[in-house]
Amino acid sequence: MKLEVIKELIVAKLEAESEAILQQWATPQGTATHYFYIDNVLPVELADAIYAAFPKQGDGFHQRKSFREQKSTFAALADSTPILNDITKAFQLPEVIEKISELVGMKALQGDPTLYTGGLSMMFKGDFLNPHIDNSHDGNRQRLIFTRK
Repeated sequence: MKLEVIKELIVAKLEAESEAILQQWATPQGTATHYFYIDNVLPVELADAIYAAFPKQGDGFHQRKSFREQKSTFAALADSTPILNDITKAFQLPEVIEKISELVGMKALQGDPTLYTGGLSMMFKGDFLNPHIDNSHDGNRQRLIFTRK
């Protein structure tokens, strides 16, 4: 399936679920953090094809280990199968980002087309991801640091 078709499927699902998205976003449950989720974003056949293309043993993935996480990641999508490349890129396309922005009322949403903070992830038994704030902020931004004597 082509990138454009996948993008259209995602945007159509966002539109179809807009009321549920707005409800979830406006009334977060158990947290002050706004969020939404959508079940069955993609047709089952497409989801099955993506699953079948996903490497089962982490071949080509880079193992990440720190106090924050232990998982395998892969961002060189040009080296992956077309379907994995297309599904990952589809979620970063301006039309998808703009639809989400419109639904949640956040005008400055930006995608991550370089996959600096993402790509594909895979976890095996014993892997983990602790809650953390990513270092994906503007590194040139000035910071105020307090020290104690």
